[in-house]
Amino acid sequence: MAKPQLGTATQVYVLDRATDKTILEMIQSGAVLIRRFGQRDQLLKLASSMGELMQPGVGMPPELHDGFVYTVQVRNEGSGLNDVHGNPIISSTNRAFSLHTDGFNLQVPPRFVLLLRVDNDGQSTPTVVSSIEKALARLPGLRNSIESLMMPSARGPVRFSEFTANHLSPRYRVNMEEVERWRDVSDACLAEESDDVLAELGSALNAVSTAVVLEPTDILVLDNWRMCHGRPQLSKDSRRRLERVWVASRQA
Repeated sequence: MAKPQLGTATQVYVLDRATDKTILEMIQSGAVLIRRFGQRDQLLKLASSMGELMQPGVGMPPELHDGFVYTVQVRNEGSGLNDVHGNPIISSTNRAFSLHTDGFNLQVPPRFVLLLRVDNDGQSTPTVVSSIEKALARLPGLRNSIESLMMPSARGPVRFSEFTANHLSPRYRVNMEEVERWRDVSDACLAEESDDVLAELGSALNAVSTAVVLEPTDILVLDNWRMCHGRPQLSKDSRRRLERVWVASRQA
């Protein structure tokens, strides 16, 4: 039975086992953490039951993944590897990764993100999750300012929130690293007031965030259209490894 993590703003359901139906119900209101879930075979089976698997990166060199699974780990003593644009892939560095949604530069970002811890190291580095809706609910004025905001990306201006067919709530996207990366070359030039709005959003996301520690074989499942995730800085010799899979929306 689901045990909600108490005393926190963003809901995290902690399970000993779950079906895809259980997860799809719970993920409407929070993240789902399944203890002692298994290995890659179980990861791919669960992901496939939730929708169509996607190529797990944007501009990512093909040697970094096997078509569906990307291993998140520190490479090159923390300096990481570069994408096809020559920019560092933050998840391959030891840098802190601020709260973000995955697939920021895609026309349609993945609906679900699954993260399975596969190392057996003793590190207890948390993964931080945050509900975008809860962040916006804290500051009603922020919602009005940000829902029409256009942000720079690798493919030009993109909206923070978009309504999609057969989906009653908006699809959100946010990635401060990508906004900074593309702000000088994109057609979406952020005004000073837009910077203030994004800074306010970042503060609100942090205020409602929840930190969870994935133990080896644990899996974290997120609705990427509603939920951000991130991590603190890691050591340069970190052996922490997470296998990540992206799943497309059935309505996309």
